Amino acid sequence: MQSGKLKADVISAGSVRVARAEGLCPYCEDHIYVTEPLSAVSEGFKAVLGRKDVGQGHKSEPTYDEVTFTCGCSEAHEGGPEHTTGCGTRFRIAILRA
Repeated sequence: MQSGKLKADVISAGSVRVARAEGLCPYCEDHIYVTEPLSAVSEGFKAVLGRKDVGQGHKSEPTYDEVTFTCGCSEAHEGGPEHTTGCGTRFRIAILRA
C-alpha cells in the first residue's frame, strides 16, 4: 500500500460494510480485485465479523478496520491452492475508517 500499487477501502450499503482491495498482490505482483465482508445481517441481528465494535477512545483518534485478504489473481501459480487461481497468499491491511 505504501508503494501505491495496492489500494484498499471500505464501502457501505445501509448497514452492510465490505472491504475491497485492488492493485498488485504484494507477493506475486499480479493484479487483484478482492472483497471481504465486514458485517453480516442474520434474522434482524447485525454484527461486525471478526472483531467487536469498540467505542472507546476520543473521536479525534483515527480508527482502522484490519482486514485479511487472499490473493485471487487470474494467474495459476506453481505451489498455489489447487483448483483455483492466484498465489493464495493471505495478507492483512489496516484501512482507515472514513
